[in-house]
Amino acid sequence: MKSLSNTEWSYFPALISHNQTGYWKNIILENLEWTQPVVKVYSKRYSVPRLTAFLGSKGISYKYSGAIHYAEDWPKWFFPLLDYIRDFSRTNYNGCLINLYRDGNDCMGWHSDNEKELDPKKSIASLSLGATRDFFFRSLIDSSSNNIELRDGDLLLMHPECQFNWKHCLPKRKKVSEVRINLTFRCYR
Repeated sequence: MKSLSNTEWSYFPALISHNQTGYWKNIILENLEWTQPVVKVYSKRYSVPRLTAFLGSKGISYKYSGAIHYAEDWPKWFFPLLDYIRDFSRTNYNGCLINLYRDGNDCMGWHSDNEKELDPKKSIASLSLGATRDFFFRSLIDSSSNNIELRDGDLLLMHPECQFNWKHCLPKRKKVSEVRINLTFRCYR
């Protein structure tokens, strides 16, 4: 399997086959209860431009922009995918934030995954299902940037130092009309 990487992330194209991604995309869309969180930015409240679900071990929660999110316990149907990503990444993830990008109008702004509830010594595994979308990195140290085109079945493994040295985003893409599901497997304290 071809891997594109630097010291702070590794990219694995087509980690999951097209047949498997179709299966997982359908089962996730059918079985999760999606929400559209409201976040507080500079004293104003905004609905995030995507839908989310949060799965994890019992008692896992995290705070983001003034709201506390509680994990829905792992459903049994999810374990084959969870175990596959855990084995591949050699990391015992205990939570998974799932974002549903309904089309190219849904997006994620510049950020680092540095919530205090996350274990900063563990990687984050980001699995893409569905539409191809651009994913950008911007250095916090210098002016460098990188772009990865994330496709159906691709895995992006962000190593711990990635969150300290880079911000990342998924910008709007008006021409994208297909659904994209992004699963970010994380280790919570």
